[in-house]
Amino acid sequence: MISAAIFAYAGDSLAVIECARHAESMGLRAVIFDDSKHPLPGWALGQLSRMGVGYELTTFDRRGNLNGTECCRGMIDAMLSLDAPVVIKLDADTLVVRPDAFAPGNVGCCSTGTGRRDAFGACYSVQSETLEAAGRILAGLPHDSTCPEDLTIWSAIRATGHAFEMLDHHPDGGGLAAVPVGAAVDRPERFAALTFGNPPAEGWGGLRDVLVSLEMRRFASGIDRSRLDL
Repeated sequence: MISAAIFAYAGDSLAVIECARHAESMGLRAVIFDDSKHPLPGWALGQLSRMGVGYELTTFDRRGNLNGTECCRGMIDAMLSLDAPVVIKLDADTLVVRPDAFAPGNVGCCSTGTGRRDAFGACYSVQSETLEAAGRILAGLPHDSTCPEDLTIWSAIRATGHAFEMLDHHPDGGGLAAVPVGAAVDRPERFAALTFGNPPAEGWGGLRDVLVSLEMRRFASGIDRSRLDL
């Protein structure tokens, strides 16, 4: 079974439940890595426990939205702690639609249409031996408190020399789709993963977690699973 490492904090209380529920329904072993400085509330932990989802409290400094070499090293250590041959890293506001696309490991999502060839951080998979090699590379880097997790970890993955694959996003299907609030549920199964954290033009108005979790549930229920084998 492939493990899914879901990095969350208090602001993801509702979304992380939808993320984990869907990951488990797709045959993944979901494990939440919570932020000790901003942990999930008790009611969310209770729900995750009733779902049988794994939970770990991490102490590395995330510096906001997963930034800094210390954070990147902590994330790699967390993923390695799952003792799995392949780990899918997930943001709490993200749904894995096609786990098979990530099953080989060392698979990321990019968008050459926007010039973003580096992997997006919302969803990617890494083999355990690549995680170990990338961790050794990061351990030799100078301290940087601002470098983003996705660019930093994927730079290290590339530097290992291990083979990797990028799933390119295209509107007709492909890698990672950033779903705007209120979008029509239009064949979500054509994408490998869906993420819902991009704010609308008018902003979240303090309702980000509620709106994101509702959108995640709406899209998860709209996935035509009979088409996932195509």
